[in-house]
Amino acid sequence: MKPLKLFLVLTFALFLIGFALVGVLISVGSPNYLVVLAQILMAWTPTVAYAIVHRRANPGSSLWRFITDLFTTRVRLLPLLASILIPVVATTIVWLGYALVSGQSPLDLIANLSVAAVVVMFFDSLIRGPLGEEVGWRGYLQNELNKRFPLLKASLIVGVIWSLWHLPLWFISGFQGVDLLLYMVFFMIGLIAFSVIIGFVYGRGQNLIYAILLHQMLNFSGRLLEMDELTVLGGTSAVYVVIALVLSVAWLRSTSRPTAAQPAHV
Repeated sequence: MKPLKLFLVLTFALFLIGFALVGVLISVGSPNYLVVLAQILMAWTPTVAYAIVHRRANPGSSLWRFITDLFTTRVRLLPLLASILIPVVATTIVWLGYALVSGQSPLDLIANLSVAAVVVMFFDSLIRGPLGEEVGWRGYLQNELNKRFPLLKASLIVGVIWSLWHLPLWFISGFQGVDLLLYMVFFMIGLIAFSVIIGFVYGRGQNLIYAILLHQMLNFSGRLLEMDELTVLGGTSAVYVVIALVLSVAWLRSTSRPTAAQPAHV
């Protein structure tokens, strides 16, 4: 099996195994720390899967060298700010918009958390999400697909795969019926759009720190709101779709401009 296909098979298979393990641990009443550890391992399955296929995918290169090379490009201010602010702005738009429509005070829609709780939540989001996923999703899969397809198409493919990888979690979200259907649609559309955003920002900056920050702020910022999860998910997904469309149009225009070697015909 080719490295890319093996990576995808392993990523999904390991995640399903981890999902089943968490279910077993909960059902037998295991200590909470074991459940949390299993959940963290689930989040790291893309990186573990890549580590398994690394020698096939990059013969002659060490795994550590591969990972460190993903962070060697100099960090630039514009993509760094975009990585932090895009998810924060999207969440802020939904937060203030909902407060305006509902007539509630914006402060009432913020989770009542201590500074220590916010810090713990930040690192929990980091460990259970981007830190374990992005070496696989963007560090390997995105870069590999970029060799075969234009950036936009590669990012869309990664987005579909990334969203479907979360499929088992949709059915333990607590939603049922129409709400579950909406949750699945919002989740998939939002994550595909967000994958396009990551693809462009990461493609511009060429340092995996941007993908990690975008993913981290996506997960973390939403947890600060004391709002209906479906409302937050639907609202932020809509904002991400708009941002992804703007970036896509800008990218398509830039790639369609004639070069000096190929002047436009008049």
